[in-house]
Amino acid sequence: MMNPWLGMGLVLSVMGSAGGGIAAYQRARSPHPEVARKLCHVATGGIALGLPWLFDRRWPVALLATLSTAALLAVRFSPALKSGIGSVLHAVPRESVGELCFPAAIAALFVLARGNALAYSIPILVLTFADPAAALVGMRYGRLRYRVMGGEKSVEGSAAFCVVAIACIAIPLLLVPDMATADVLALSLPLALVLTLVEAVAWRGLDNLFVPLAGFVGLEALLAATGIAGSIPSGLAQW
Repeated sequence: MMNPWLGMGLVLSVMGSAGGGIAAYQRARSPHPEVARKLCHVATGGIALGLPWLFDRRWPVALLATLSTAALLAVRFSPALKSGIGSVLHAVPRESVGELCFPAAIAALFVLARGNALAYSIPILVLTFADPAAALVGMRYGRLRYRVMGGEKSVEGSAAFCVVAIACIAIPLLLVPDMATADVLALSLPLALVLTLVEAVAWRGLDNLFVPLAGFVGLEALLAATGIAGSIPSGLAQW
């Protein structure tokens, strides 16, 4: 593990570079606002996946989450920042607190996982990739709409979420030595279905908090209920 302050500087530098790159892409190519927002979502999730290999203590992650939240609040409430660098997040014409939920979810998972790499990374993977898949597929192909609190979602988007969530859960488990395919399916399919329902009923970006936390709780419950947890080598379960 590197020095915590050096690690935080590295994370902030990468986040700033990613945000600047996405903003430059938005100015140059004028993509749909949802595309730029989801690129930021994926970049943040990708950075979050590396945190357990940078920090072995909780306080640097908590401090990073606090700094990120403060910066996001400043962008949200400052018209100049909101129309400038904040346009990546706020060009979408809908009310959302998703960007504020993201750092809170990352910090909460880091604390809850207690060094268990699978328990941390699987919910982060689902949040990072399944949620953008649902939004972009629903935006492009969504025809069968259903109402939720605060708006509408699509069956096509929910289906995309479920498929990507299955992959995000199954692939890390398949990398575990001696993990049977049947056990992987016994975990991946029901957990992905539950998380799809959670994402479907969440509103105003709260899925960025509810999905990863439900993923953590659901994974822990299924591992305990099926007895599969005992078959995972302890070295793989630790950072």
